[in-house]
Amino acid sequence: PAALQAYEHALALFLSWRQGVEAPLARALRDAPRFVMAHVLQACMLVGSRDPSRIRSARSVLTDAAGMPANEVERLHRAALASVLDDDYEGARARLRALLRLQPRDVLALHMAHAFDHVTGDATCLRDRVAAVLPAWSATLPGYDAVLAMHAFGLEECGEYGRAEQVARAALALNPANARAHHVMAHVFEMTA
Repeated sequence: PAALQAYEHALALFLSWRQGVEAPLARALRDAPRFVMAHVLQACMLVGSRDPSRIRSARSVLTDAAGMPANEVERLHRAALASVLDDDYEGARARLRALLRLQPRDVLALHMAHAFDHVTGDATCLRDRVAAVLPAWSATLPGYDAVLAMHAFGLEECGEYGRAEQVARAALALNPANARAHHVMAHVFEMTA
């Protein structure tokens, strides 16, 4: 239970683009060394950094996690990350799409798919992927502010500035510290003068 609590704290910080993810994630890994999703989150942090040396270091994290028992969702997370490390972003996106069909409330899968949609320049998917899972979410679920912030960014990237601002403000009402939602607001303000 302590490892799960630490992991959830780390995940919430990661999804909100906040600092301090490393300490609770290290506690989760220390308390439960075979906690597959804690290893996945660690690899996601490295891959998402866009720093080539950090990205390369994600391979050893995945290698460590590869021998651990995993369910289908955990295996798809690992496979998506392995695809990215093999420079196969389309394969990663396909695996995450499959994962989100199985589990539309897997906010880490959504976050990574959203990042890969952005990196590959697929603005339509950036918007539509999040919109497709929104019916499975509600304000009572942890991570909903992150889902709204992702949705707002997709809307903004597709030129839907009014809706993007409305959704970003809804995310900020739930979590005023969500830096991604603030980022969306900056984009909206820039694009609308």
